[in-house]
Amino acid sequence: MATPQTIIDSLSATLAFEYGVEIDPTIVSQVPFDSPIYDYLESAPGAPRRSLGKAAVYALLTAADFTASSDGSFAAGGDPPGISTTRSMASVTKKSYGAQAGIKDVDIIASRLAVAPHAVDKLGTYRDDAEFLLNLLYVRTRQALDWAIIRGNSNTDANNFDGLEYKVTAANGSQVYAMAGASFAKAYLDELIIQMMMKGIVPTAIACNPIMLSSLVQAYTTDTGTNVSINMNQGNQAQDLGYWVGGIITPAGRLPVITDRRFTVSGTAPSFTGDIFLLTREHEGETVLYLDWQVMPTALDLARFSDYLTSQVFAVWSHLALVEKSSWFAQGRMTDVTVSFAPTPDTPTP
Repeated sequence: MATPQTIIDSLSATLAFEYGVEIDPTIVSQVPFDSPIYDYLESAPGAPRRSLGKAAVYALLTAADFTASSDGSFAAGGDPPGISTTRSMASVTKKSYGAQAGIKDVDIIASRLAVAPHAVDKLGTYRDDAEFLLNLLYVRTRQALDWAIIRGNSNTDANNFDGLEYKVTAANGSQVYAMAGASFAKAYLDELIIQMMMKGIVPTAIACNPIMLSSLVQAYTTDTGTNVSINMNQGNQAQDLGYWVGGIITPAGRLPVITDRRFTVSGTAPSFTGDIFLLTREHEGETVLYLDWQVMPTALDLARFSDYLTSQVFAVWSHLALVEKSSWFAQGRMTDVTVSFAPTPDTPTP
């Protein structure tokens, strides 16, 4: 088999080779994965990465100073000044994520018969129930990883790696701007970005809960330098309106905005409090925030093992680490940002 190039290729290759089950990439691409932060990390250049070790071990560059001329200059005909480097070793333990479920053998057989209706998908999207189940397990695995990237905490669950909300803190050396419940303002975000850039950090994305997005949009659309107006003519085409933005122009250039419902928010209408993250995925040509895989999402047919006799049980699982190679120094966060909605939304009723 050819070396899989993407995670879905890896899963598809395993299923086709081991079980004769194929997942059509064109179908998978239409599945609502609901894993925005996971998608962002996996879209990094060169992703996904594989490691064969039991733990991800890295030599972190902690210092790089000129040993001679401080500005890198040297006499014509001479040698350029050297750079004195200091490194430290860091190890990141990998964790396992996945999902399993079973279907009766009779359902598998019936769903493969030409005259029998699909028990789970009457539109014929999937070839049989086993393919549907494996695709669903893959989606659930991605969603579990997305949750862990954001909210994972090994202190409360030893099976999780530590996620963004747990690791991007002032105590870990991250760039933190404490809002202490103040309302969001464009100037505050700009100030944090400038502070990060003064330290040589250029963030590559803004990440937050979708609830926080309205305040970002309001702050930037009412700014005199970025005022936006929408003119609409009546026509026969449907238009989408509302709080939406794909990117924001900042002192660091255009930063994409990634909204993920798994970021923590608290409070009740009309005021909510949450955090806004400034993520740095790449720095000086080096990817510093990414997922390092030992085992990409793959499938197991547990019916091959003992104690699984009357049903076919499939599992999709993976083994990986969340890697941040700057020891979290390169990541930023605005804490306890308050956003408001007016008028107060009505209480939902059944």
